[in-house]
Amino acid sequence: MDDEDIRDTRAGRRPVAPALEALLDSGYVTASQFLRHMDSVLADEARPVYRRYVGEIDPRELVDIARQISHYRAKHIGVALAMAQSRNPPSRQELDELKDLRDRAEELERALEAIKQAVGADLLSLKGLARDR
Repeated sequence: MDDEDIRDTRAGRRPVAPALEALLDSGYVTASQFLRHMDSVLADEARPVYRRYVGEIDPRELVDIARQISHYRAKHIGVALAMAQSRNPPSRQELDELKDLRDRAEELERALEAIKQAVGADLLSLKGLARDR
């Protein structure tokens, strides 16, 4: 992501959604009313950014990520079991490999979860699949 996009928002206030502007100009707004509108504003602001940086996702890409997660998890378990069978304590290099496998799996899991949340929030779409109503 280009930091310039973030700086643009700090340079000056951009116009807000008309519904939120009307609510703010009404004179009396509760915090819960404001926060409900903020959720829709956040989604409205996020959609074009997601489209620009991610675009439409092929569902097969999610399957590929799931396969990679499974691969790293299984390899992590295999390496841990191999270490347990050794008579010597694990070396620093072996521990680093174990941590690396765990980190890779966890980062991919976080990415997959973020994608699922973005699709569920209608910020991203899956190519060839109908949207939920």
